[in-house]
Amino acid sequence: MPHTPITVLGRTIDVPCAAGDERRVADLAAVLDTRLAAVAASGDEDGVKRLVSVALALLAENQASGAALARAHHEIDRLNDLNVDRVAVSWRGERLAQRR
Repeated sequence: MPHTPITVLGRTIDVPCAAGDERRVADLAAVLDTRLAAVAASGDEDGVKRLVSVALALLAENQASGAALARAHHEIDRLNDLNVDRVAVSWRGERLAQRR
């Protein structure tokens, strides 16, 4: 399994990743380090506290995204059901017209 070097909180570490994901992992680490730097700019110099703060914010964003995705899936299912009902009504109308 390939490894890619990333730098977070001033420390460079090799992180295992899937083949071909090296660039993606490096980009994600850069975003993480940027967010950690933003927290440091607000006055919190403790690296562990910054990491926890950013991790919690990312988890909250992930939960919000998951909830939005679930709502979108529900709406898609509702619209599909509505469309199926419309097609069924149209089909029944055509069948009745053919019988007359």
